[in-house]
Amino acid sequence: MWLASSPLARQSLGIQKYKGVGEALVAFAAAKSYFVGYRGRLKILAVESAVGFYEGLGFEQISIEQNGNVNLELSEENARPLLTEIRNQIGR
Repeated sequence: MWLASSPLARQSLGIQKYKGVGEALVAFAAAKSYFVGYRGRLKILAVESAVGFYEGLGFEQISIEQNGNVNLELSEENARPLLTEIRNQIGR
């Protein structure tokens, strides 16, 4: 599954309206991972400038590609807070 958002696009337009979209996409992906049997675990490839964002959500760096992009992983344990937040938002 491929999901993407770009804070740079929002910033260039001067729009704060869509703040939180990236976190919502990650939470959706973690929920999808959980429901298909991967218990919320995710692996992603991120540009270097986005690493801090993903680490803030619980991802850990695995490796760095030759082009500078970074492989990160969200463990089952680190996915729990995102999954709990989703559960609380939908009232279950």
